Amino acid sequence: MNKIFISGSTTIKTIDKSIRMRLDNIIDQNHIVFIGDANGADKAVQSYLAKKKYSKVNIYCSGQTCRNNVGNWQVVNVAVSTSVRGRKFYMVKDKQMAIDCDYGFMLWDGKSAGTLNNLLNLITTGKTGLVYLYPNSTFYTIKDITLFEELINQCNQKVIENINKKISFRNKLASYKQPVQEQLLFDAVKEEPAIYNIQKKKVTKKQKNMEETLWDSANKLRGKVEPSEYKHVVLGLIFLKFASDKFEKRKQELIAEGKEKYIDMVEFYTMKNVFYLPGNARWSYLKKNAKQDDIALKIDTALATVEKNNPALKGALPDNYYSRLDLDVSKLSSLLDTINNIDTLKDKEQDVVGRVYEYFLSKFALAEGKGKGEFYTPKSIVNLLATMIEPYKGKIYDPCCGSGGMFVQSVKFIESHHGNKKNIAIYGQEYTATTYKLAKMNLAIRGISANLGDVPENTFVRDQHKDLKADYIMANPPFNQKQWRAENELVDDPRWAGYEVPPTGNANYGWILHMVSKLSENGVAGFLLANGALSGGGAEYKIRRKLIENNLVEAILILPQNMFYTTNISVTIWILNKNKKARTVEYDGVIKKYRNREKEVLFMDLREMGIPFEKKYIQFSEDDIKKIADTYHNWQQTDYKKTYKDIPEFCYSADFEEIKKKDFSLVPSKYIEFVNRDENIDFDEKMKALQKDIGELLKEEEKSKKDLLKVFKELGYEIKL
Repeated sequence: MNKIFISGSTTIKTIDKSIRMRLDNIIDQNHIVFIGDANGADKAVQSYLAKKKYSKVNIYCSGQTCRNNVGNWQVVNVAVSTSVRGRKFYMVKDKQMAIDCDYGFMLWDGKSAGTLNNLLNLITTGKTGLVYLYPNSTFYTIKDITLFEELINQCNQKVIENINKKISFRNKLASYKQPVQEQLLFDAVKEEPAIYNIQKKKVTKKQKNMEETLWDSANKLRGKVEPSEYKHVVLGLIFLKFASDKFEKRKQELIAEGKEKYIDMVEFYTMKNVFYLPGNARWSYLKKNAKQDDIALKIDTALATVEKNNPALKGALPDNYYSRLDLDVSKLSSLLDTINNIDTLKDKEQDVVGRVYEYFLSKFALAEGKGKGEFYTPKSIVNLLATMIEPYKGKIYDPCCGSGGMFVQSVKFIESHHGNKKNIAIYGQEYTATTYKLAKMNLAIRGISANLGDVPENTFVRDQHKDLKADYIMANPPFNQKQWRAENELVDDPRWAGYEVPPTGNANYGWILHMVSKLSENGVAGFLLANGALSGGGAEYKIRRKLIENNLVEAILILPQNMFYTTNISVTIWILNKNKKARTVEYDGVIKKYRNREKEVLFMDLREMGIPFEKKYIQFSEDDIKKIADTYHNWQQTDYKKTYKDIPEFCYSADFEEIKKKDFSLVPSKYIEFVNRDENIDFDEKMKALQKDIGELLKEEEKSKKDLLKVFKELGYEIKL
């Protein structure tokens, strides 16, 4: 069993990102025991672990603030209090606790005497890994020193001299402010490396990601361009760069194939879903003329030329946009330089346009007062949806398609699984005019044919696909959309037939019923909604109950927080299935035998899954997606009793009667078993073991104290207590 010794200062109230990342890297939920001995670290680490729900971690602490046995923290090795600067402080007297650990994690503000003692003690164990100096946000790696053990076991003159140096160093440190203290640590290394072998870890400055770099570059346009317009300025140029990169790649392919004489024939590009670009519409031409006074006009001309030569882009590209902005040539040229460094073809799995658009939205979404249908759904969520509902063949529909990212990722998923995008037909609708144009641009540049309606329009007010019956629906509607219809509007709409009219104050169930009305007889819908839709009352309750009674709800999956650029709330994936009856389906030689799942719903809690992504975000790994999808698919099949089982804190298959007893709530935590790891603890057994341990510790402490007093007496410096 691995052990980590965690110590820290009472002044550290929170754990910042750098500490979280370090903790995440060393935590093994199944094996590590955390042992803390200082209040600040205990509180901060406890709070962090509680949020992360590391329920399998055995946590032991000895700080003053841990004495109330919060959660699964257990108080051990609490010694009598001592006074430090006039206040009570609980310290661990047994250094064996630190020595037994495989790893040390120290949080220190440079001021607490108690924590400094622990630091000096820890560095003698040879087991400490990291020391975090707060608030400088500096990590130190501590290497082998055994002075403390020598003091206890040998008590020789050399050790006494070194300990005096330590005490002097400690007092010296305490008298200076934080910046000086850090320098003193390094001075100590130079003077006595055998005593203070502390090396500062090299910190490599992280490179900014693509979105941050583009934002910084666009931000230089401030004054001439409102921040809310940055995305349009940048995305028009990214489109030209993307189109040019694809054009140049296809051109080189023709040359490599010995077809150089065809490099200016349009047909040899369109056959591969690549736009043919005349010379004045190519990125190389724009880059060459980037510092010319008329560069804005040249960009507008390039966009107009591309749109004119490609009917799929009709009405999608900005018209005479850059000339009207009257931008400073040097700043526009700088933006071209930044975009020139982006390899738009590097990550074939990524929706570059959607990512940039969503990031820019997140910067000024609140200021713009928008957010209706514009959200870019993260790639890993789209991949999870696609892996679960498997939209390989038929009609795919998104009633609020935003920038088209859901379609882009779906097609990439289909192609990566040996499917053919020619076997699907894409339908969508978008309300915001600029986003509608962006979606057309985003799809056309990838050769994806789609019917997004004739014009941008409100899906509820003017449904442009009234007769559509989709085989698959994938959507990310705006969360908790307010005032989506007037009080007397759409009350007799056929989409609500058989259900209550969705309330005016929240469109969640309006979106649900709209999608239900669009499903074919075997149709499946996978979409995201805010968690509030799982248990709302009033008309929402009646609709939800009817959906369950009509055997439409197949699965409910609650997601981790921080998966979106524009919101950090936890959201839910809903899977609705028009046909949950037993049937056999064959696709591409694979036969699936579905069992009858009527009157059953699969609940999954995914909040403990995911990996870090771009500093503060979370995304599902490929292994996560496989585990989730396999669980869902196994549950659907006739042999599910061999391949599926309810797993505490992960999944549970509930029948209709259970859901009815829960008053038709779809909150996963009401069904998925939670493991209480404290209920089977034998208190008397634990206390007797603790009594024995503390007794032995106190005996060892008494012996150590006598040895130390003897040494001082022999040196002629008797200590009288």
